Amino acid sequence: VYPECCTGTEEQLTRLWGTYRPQVYFGIRPRIPESVIFGLMWMPVYNPEYVLNHDFRHTSEQSDLKSFTWTHHDGNKFGIQMLQDKGYVLEASFVKTNYMLQDWSARVK
Repeated sequence: VYPECCTGTEEQLTRLWGTYRPQVYFGIRPRIPESVIFGLMWMPVYNPEYVLNHDFRHTSEQSDLKSFTWTHHDGNKFGIQMLQDKGYVLEASFVKTNYMLQDWSARVK
């Protein structure tokens, strides 16, 4: 049994979860008001003093990264995002895994 917000056509239910989080580098959430959200947050750590004086990377500020872009994304079932920070590259990806596409997995490498 689904809550009222999670009922609808098959097409609507397949789009329940997705990358519906603007202004963050990598974020996944359902189309349900006040629901749980998932995202990526990191910071480079070169020495202990660096941790005390620098912010985490999370919101997409143009000055933070060299580049960040979705290299593959079908708008529904999967996506791959490349994030180039100073000195390294992160690849964040997600895939929906079942028939109704409400189960998903994310990976960062």
